[in-house]
Amino acid sequence: MVFFQAVSYGWLPATLTIVRYAFGGKESVELPSTVLEADFIVFDHKANFWIWLPTMIISIVVQYVMLTYMSVSECLHWNLLHHVSCLFKIVRQEISRLNDYKSPEVFKEQLGAIVEVHEVCFRSARRLESVLSPVMALLYCSCIFQICYVMFVVSMVDDLVLIASMAFVLQYTVFLIFSFSMLGTELVEASASVSDAIYNTKWYGRAAADSRLLLLMLMRSNRVVAITAAKFFYLNRSTFGVTLKTAFSYFTLMRRVFGANED
Repeated sequence: MVFFQAVSYGWLPATLTIVRYAFGGKESVELPSTVLEADFIVFDHKANFWIWLPTMIISIVVQYVMLTYMSVSECLHWNLLHHVSCLFKIVRQEISRLNDYKSPEVFKEQLGAIVEVHEVCFRSARRLESVLSPVMALLYCSCIFQICYVMFVVSMVDDLVLIASMAFVLQYTVFLIFSFSMLGTELVEASASVSDAIYNTKWYGRAAADSRLLLLMLMRSNRVVAITAAKFFYLNRSTFGVTLKTAFSYFTLMRRVFGANED
C-alpha cells in the first residue's frame, strides 16, 4: 500500500507531465514539484524541462529506495518478533508431549533439548528488546505527535491536498504501532503458555533432577517476556489503545488552548 500510494506523488504526475510536454504545447506545460525538495541542490529546477526531467527521475529513484529500506526494515522486525513467538510455541508443544515419554532416558534427552531451545528463546527475546526498545519509544511518541498535529491541522485548515498528504504519513505510523502491538501481545502470550504447559506435566512422577529442572523452567517462564518502549511500557493491544487515547487527549488540550487564545 505504501508503494501504491507513492505512485500519486512520484512517477504518475511525472508521466502525465512528460506526455503533455510531448503531445501538447511545450510552453503551456506546468512542471510539478519533485517528490523530494530539489531547490537546495538544483536551483530553480522547474525553469527548464530538461533540467526538471533528470531531477524528477533522481527524486523518484531516491523515494523508492527510501520506501524499500523502510519496508524491508519493518518486515524484518515483524518476522523476528513472530519467529521468536513461534519458537516459544514450539517449546510449549514439546513440553506438552513429555508425558508421552515413558522411558526415563528418552524423557531426560528430550527435556535437555527443550531446555536448550527455551534458553535460545530468552536470548533472542532479550536481543530483540535491546534493539527495538528505543525504536519503539520513538515510534510511539512520534505517532502521538502526528495524530495531534494532523487533527489540529484538519480542524484549522481547509486544504484537501495537505490533509491527504498528512493522512498518508499518519496511517503508515498508526499501522506500524498497531502491528508491533499485536506482535508484542503474541510474544507475551506465547512465552506465558510455556509456564502453563510445564504446570500440566506430571513432573512429580519423574526423577528428582528432572523435576528440579522443570521447576526451574517454570520459574523462568513466569517472568514476563515482552518488548518495551524504552522500558516505560510493554507493547501489547492495550498500549495501542492508550496511545490513541493519549493523542486525542493532547489534541483536545491543544484545541482548548488555541481557542482561548483566539478569544
